[in-house]
Amino acid sequence: TDYCVYVRGVCGVGDTSMYFGPHCFKTRCTSTMSGIYTINSAVATGGTNYASFADAMNALYSCGISAPTTFHVKQGTYTEQVNISSILGTSTTNTVTFKPDPTNTTAAILEFPATTSIGNYVVQFDGADNIIFDSLTVNATGASYGYGFRFMNADYVTIKNCNINCASNTSSLQVPIYNQSGVANMTQNCTIENNTMTKGYYAMYWYGGSTTAKEIGNVVKNNSFTGFYYYGVRFYY
Repeated sequence: TDYCVYVRGVCGVGDTSMYFGPHCFKTRCTSTMSGIYTINSAVATGGTNYASFADAMNALYSCGISAPTTFHVKQGTYTEQVNISSILGTSTTNTVTFKPDPTNTTAAILEFPATTSIGNYVVQFDGADNIIFDSLTVNATGASYGYGFRFMNADYVTIKNCNINCASNTSSLQVPIYNQSGVANMTQNCTIENNTMTKGYYAMYWYGGSTTAKEIGNVVKNNSFTGFYYYGVRFYY
């Protein structure tokens, strides 16, 4: 819970001292997260529901997890960026999963129109581990910038059964799945499986560390690539 308070010198009868503030703080969670939650923009954040991916991520960062944790995303379009870094308590057993709500009759769509190179992503894994995106539609709608999923120093991240789309294929800054290059951004033991990737300069760009620091353990299988301009898949290191 978030609190903001104002303080003054005396607070007695007739006190005319000035208030100072606000002084804001957050109380800790009463427990770690586990089990099933929902992301539903039609319902305010509270209880086991979060109105946005941002609210869900704030809860994960504040509370951590102690068991496998799943967010069922209600159908509709969520226009926001999701930057995922380290979450307390995750492991290869205790994963965080985002997937459609089983009651959905239409797609759950996450999209964002990026406008800068540093903010070029819909979903970014920046130091993230043990995260799963399953069966969601991710649209990079920026006219010039359009990375769908951007990997930066991630481990054990799985993208499966997703539809990942760019707005066009005319810019090298538009790629459905993009792995940031360099030894500071090593991404390993990740799985990209059974996805459909549409448009982009490349459908998938995966550039590792260097000739002496190669990424290991990554699996890419059974994906479909259509509408790309240059290479369907480009791998380095």
